[in-house]
Amino acid sequence: MDTQASRDKRVAFERCDGYDPARVRAAVDRAVGALGGWGAFVRPGANVLVKANLLSDHPPEDAVTTHPEVLRAVVRGLRAAGANPRVGDSPASAVALPRIWERTGVKAMCEEEGVPLVAFEGEGARTVERDGLRFTLSAALAGADALVNVAKVKTHALTTFTCGVKNLYGLVPGYQKAALHKRHPRVDDFARLLRAIEAEARPVLTLADGIVAMEGEGPASGSPVALGLVAASPDPYALDKALAETLGIPVRGIPYLRHLVRDPAYAAVLPPGADAFRPASFRVPGTVRARLVPTPLVRLVSPLVWVRPSIDPGKCVRCGRCVASCPVKTLAMAQPVPRLARPGDCIGCCCCHEMCPAKAIEMRQSPLLRLWGAFKDLR
Repeated sequence: MDTQASRDKRVAFERCDGYDPARVRAAVDRAVGALGGWGAFVRPGANVLVKANLLSDHPPEDAVTTHPEVLRAVVRGLRAAGANPRVGDSPASAVALPRIWERTGVKAMCEEEGVPLVAFEGEGARTVERDGLRFTLSAALAGADALVNVAKVKTHALTTFTCGVKNLYGLVPGYQKAALHKRHPRVDDFARLLRAIEAEARPVLTLADGIVAMEGEGPASGSPVALGLVAASPDPYALDKALAETLGIPVRGIPYLRHLVRDPAYAAVLPPGADAFRPASFRVPGTVRARLVPTPLVRLVSPLVWVRPSIDPGKCVRCGRCVASCPVKTLAMAQPVPRLARPGDCIGCCCCHEMCPAKAIEMRQSPLLRLWGAFKDLR
């Protein structure tokens, strides 16, 4: 039985300074080759689901989604091993799915490669009960012999960092993702949910597109930053921890990785040469302060510890995506911009921030959190 403790925790980093198809394919093949090659993860004839990060309708250069050339390299690597890949995701946005496929470049890539592009919502769903939690996953996962997880290296306002583990949340179809945010409003509870989803999904291999990553107010409102990095691991936790350490992000401030801080099995996951990819600086979301506050303290002073959206009227285009994405329906359309109708009901899930196409939403912290950040070393 596959358990987190028993997994191969090797991580491979490979240099790739741009999205030229030949260079990307070579870097991806080197990374996978360092772990045993494609044949170590998929058998000939296997039906393989390739889980991309296709969050919303952003072009590849915005660094919001997995670049299509990285997906192309994965598809070709799998086919060279004799497998039958399908590419898919369940975007979080209310934007029409064809627009997302088009804008991200994934539709064109799949057509050129002759590989199916799968909308997880259209594949049906199955209910899972695991680790005391109940959630729904796309039936596309159950129909695959293996899952290959292809994530984007980004910051995230809710979880501080998003890559291999968080990318699997897209296996939850459609607006059921919002319902789960509502059911698990505390970030530590949400992190427990992410771990349960990963344990159920069991990707055989996770790759990370860090050729151009995102820093700052991710996962959609940050800034692209060139890291020149392709990474891979059989264990998405090892991959994410290695990337976080390389980028200088405090692992204890990443809710779904926090449990690894004292785990000796994950003490040394950095691959040789990782220092060559360490940036001089890497901006994290301001909300990381909230993730560094000890959980017992948060519970004790919860009315004074919050993160809520603030909308810039100079940037807002009044598209309504933030209102539509709010799991607790506390955002309402108003003039000049949407507003929090019931601020106390906001769960700080950052869905509105994630969905804003105009980078008009900033997640503001309570005065107590700002005071905490004034004396807390975040690096």
